[in-house]
Amino acid sequence: MKLFCTIHDALEAHLPHVADEADRQEALTYLRGLKSLLATVVDTEPSNVIQFEERLVQRRIKTAIAQNHRRQLVAARDCVQPYGVNEFGDIMYAGDDID
Repeated sequence: MKLFCTIHDALEAHLPHVADEADRQEALTYLRGLKSLLATVVDTEPSNVIQFEERLVQRRIKTAIAQNHRRQLVAARDCVQPYGVNEFGDIMYAGDDID
């Protein structure tokens, strides 16, 4: 939001220096849009937002992603492991003699 505020302030300061009326109207359109955006946004000051410890949230996300990857690898292994191909191209199942 600070970026929008900065753009708004810069555009508002630059507006009196715009000589062409078409460019001025276009700049006013952007300025009005920024004003309406800034008016509808909730103030995200620390008093209004519950601050979660970012480190804990990231750790939980990384743990969930790692568990999901492990499950995918196990599923892929279980799908591929029972099958194999011998030197003649015959399909071999788990537990078959390799002799």
